[in-house]
Amino acid sequence: MADVSDAVRSDTPEIETRPRNGLTGAESVRLAATDACRAETCSPWEASPPGLGVWLLWRALFKGFRPAWLLASLAVSAWFGAQVVIESGGIAAMTRTAADLETRIQSALAASVPEGVEAQDYWVDRMSEALDGDARRRADLDRFRAWAVIGPDLIGRDRLALEHLAGPAGPEALNARLISAPPWVRADTLASGYNELIGSAAAQRLDPPQLVFAPPALLARQDAAQFHWSIAEHSANAFFSGQRSGQFELTMVPGLVVGRGGDTRLYGGVRQLFMQACAASPGIDGCETGMVPAQDFDPVRYALAALEAGLVDLNLPDSVVHDGAEVLQAAREAGRLQPQLEAQLRDWVETLLPPAEISGALQALELRADFAFSAPSQASRQLAGQVERRSGAEAAALSRLLGDLARIRRASSVMTAIRVVSSIGDLNQADYLVRISNTAGDRLLALHFALGDGVYQLLDSPEGHPRASARSVNLAYAGLLSAAIVVFLTLLRLATSPEVRRASRLTALDARVSRLFLGRKT
Repeated sequence: MADVSDAVRSDTPEIETRPRNGLTGAESVRLAATDACRAETCSPWEASPPGLGVWLLWRALFKGFRPAWLLASLAVSAWFGAQVVIESGGIAAMTRTAADLETRIQSALAASVPEGVEAQDYWVDRMSEALDGDARRRADLDRFRAWAVIGPDLIGRDRLALEHLAGPAGPEALNARLISAPPWVRADTLASGYNELIGSAAAQRLDPPQLVFAPPALLARQDAAQFHWSIAEHSANAFFSGQRSGQFELTMVPGLVVGRGGDTRLYGGVRQLFMQACAASPGIDGCETGMVPAQDFDPVRYALAALEAGLVDLNLPDSVVHDGAEVLQAAREAGRLQPQLEAQLRDWVETLLPPAEISGALQALELRADFAFSAPSQASRQLAGQVERRSGAEAAALSRLLGDLARIRRASSVMTAIRVVSSIGDLNQADYLVRISNTAGDRLLALHFALGDGVYQLLDSPEGHPRASARSVNLAYAGLLSAAIVVFLTLLRLATSPEVRRASRLTALDARVSRLFLGRKT
């Protein structure tokens, strides 16, 4: 009997520690220990009353924690979800659908016609005023085209289609017959009639095609003004399609410059940058040669030129910064900035782009001003990204404004973007114009002329509808997230094999606590 092992003589049963399929060595040891612990634990019927009571409390916590967590999460989500519905005005208010933006644009334009004035006459008068032009009697064809494209919206597309399709019976009879038909039949018939009218403009080579509704005398005046306008338009397109070079006289375009005297020449970004650099720091190499024209120093013009030339690295693509800064610079030189936006630009210059820092970056490059002015394309490559401004609240706000102006420019045209800057007083209004331009397209300038500041009312105003508090919304989402975590953990446990679950640390803890309170078998 001397060979009898210590395990046989011990009161503790032997624990099988060989690795099992799908378990690590440590999990196999833990599973064997857990099974041995449960094997020597008394049943609830054999336990003492105090121990049984404590064990029942433990099991209620161990087995009921996850279901209680789930039910509490759902209750919190339901309670605060109901608060969100109540604070938002009820289910009816939350499910109410507003007219789409296109419908609101057409309705707003139709309502802009003064009471008692025939819409067709009002439209023709506005186009005639554009052809009358400025004080020098130069026709403003940008404004003319802007009014031309909204003619059908002012008059009414359905009315124009009814008059085209009516025949001898007249539009009233046709309208009565279509009203009695299903709604989609009327909508399709009027849409096809309107498209047929617009399509006929292609044969007449009308630009824009909405001029098919205009009187012939007005079209003759447009043709007479086209030659002189094309000269200014060609020069403007040549300048704004270039990259950081050239110069352009803004007064060449009728109606573009408002309320501003003095020098209205616009230079490319690199040239403007070094003109201002020589004005701010005459000691920069190349300023003394006389090749760079003299110009009064303006810190905002200096900063915008730095952005346009690519000297400043914002958290935007270089092309977006250039397009937005060019529009902003042109609008400012044309006298189209509102005082609020001008003040905002000056604040950004003081905090983000002080003149001393721009001049310091240029001096560090050792780039001669006369070389940069005469060869701006080559100089722009050395200037790129020398001043980093990719973080901070002011940099984010400036990036947002430049990005919005670039998107407006690309959705319409550079001339439209310059003109509509005069209606922007803060960053939110620039964002609103971007959203409107995505739907309005080439009608954006016309909306600016016809509605003024009323253009911003086309978008839903959040103040006009009750809104749930941020606290209720956040807590409702927190309850849903908490419930989702419980469901995920439950699914993860169900997807685990039974042996792995039995080998977990929680299962081992449960076995030891049960043995502690229920007692060990004798």
